[in-house]
Amino acid sequence: MSTKLFPDKIITSQYEFHVVRPEHYQLLHRWLNTPHVAKFWDGAVSMSEVIGKYDHKIHLNTERAYFVKQQQDFIGYISVYIANKVGGAWWEEEEDGTLGVDLLIGEESLLGKGLGASYLVVFTDWLLEQKGVKKIITDPSPKNLSAIKSYQKAGFVNAGLITTPDGEAMVLEKVRGK
Repeated sequence: MSTKLFPDKIITSQYEFHVVRPEHYQLLHRWLNTPHVAKFWDGAVSMSEVIGKYDHKIHLNTERAYFVKQQQDFIGYISVYIANKVGGAWWEEEEDGTLGVDLLIGEESLLGKGLGASYLVVFTDWLLEQKGVKKIITDPSPKNLSAIKSYQKAGFVNAGLITTPDGEAMVLEKVRGK
């Protein structure tokens, strides 16, 4: 897969996806510490933890973190990574052409409006059009029913439960052409 797979900006008719940069860390820090996000992500995080985790991702060829913009507002976050190149070795068995994604809706007031599923469809459909991309996977907590519903609305299907370093997870996948 080409390093151009993860450009700094992806613009579609509905959404813009902007790579997370240092000027966005305050917003990301706030979102990661909101109760609806912290419950299923890393829990409460400090600004230095945000900087430490996201600073290096700006220049990686194996993963990218994006803010999702609708009209003039950032509404969410989505990250994408080459599954068998990252993830603490629990995706190393995945075939080349498999990408992983994770997402969140930033503002609690935007929950339950279908935005996550909507921008997930746009983003993953765009990814599946890229040369060499065969499948996209994700692994939410089985307790995160809202995320699971969003992924399923976006065309992901249940591929079973696994145990990850973060605990039990449900693997969901979206395959090119299905």
